[in-house]
Amino acid sequence: MATMAPPPRVVMAGGAGATPHSATENIPTATVVMTGGAGAKQYGVEKGIRLENISPATYAGTAKLFSDFIGGKGLCFGICSYAWCPTEVQEYSKLYEMHPDLRDTTVVAVREADGVVVGVLKMSVYGQPRSSEDEMIHAMTFGEAYIEHVAVSSEARGKGVGTRMLQWVEAKARERGATLLTLLVVSGNPAYRLYERAGLVAKPDGCVEGCYSSCLSACLVGLPHGRCGAKKMEKTLR
Repeated sequence: MATMAPPPRVVMAGGAGATPHSATENIPTATVVMTGGAGAKQYGVEKGIRLENISPATYAGTAKLFSDFIGGKGLCFGICSYAWCPTEVQEYSKLYEMHPDLRDTTVVAVREADGVVVGVLKMSVYGQPRSSEDEMIHAMTFGEAYIEHVAVSSEARGKGVGTRMLQWVEAKARERGATLLTLLVVSGNPAYRLYERAGLVAKPDGCVEGCYSSCLSACLVGLPHGRCGAKKMEKTLR
């Protein structure tokens, strides 16, 4: 799936203060070469963590990470916690098994020491099959690549995993011919700054659209960050 190769230039993981270094320096950074044709890219992540497409081998770990991530949220304004009904592997992997092409647009971060999945980013490109829940949350338009969800385990945060996964899906979106990369972020989510650094900008909501997104967000995930509503963010791909 992935091979290791020394890059001519790498970037230290660690957020906005990261600085580039030459490849001759002793930097604890690994380079992952993603498979996927001519558009394959190289991404630096902290040593010991690799990026790869989701596969049957990582279904269970990804389902657990997603379940932990969604467990802090709840239906009906947070009253009914998702933690009460953990996501089963069969449920999470169903669409991937029915439509294997979906694996090509989902990236996972795997800790090499023990094979634990510490990050996942699922993206849909216009025309790909989606779940009814995802369709209800966001209706896609022609040329759009939409980030359905992003989750990084607590022990892997601040190590460049989220940044590299975003870079990966942007490259994949371009490879697939998308002209717009979008996502919805719940108000108050600290990851908002991560998305801004990746070049996504918040799109102003109209009155009706804002009310709808606020009600839908509160109904589906509650107020996980103490604030109501969600913002659409987007980045034009040229």
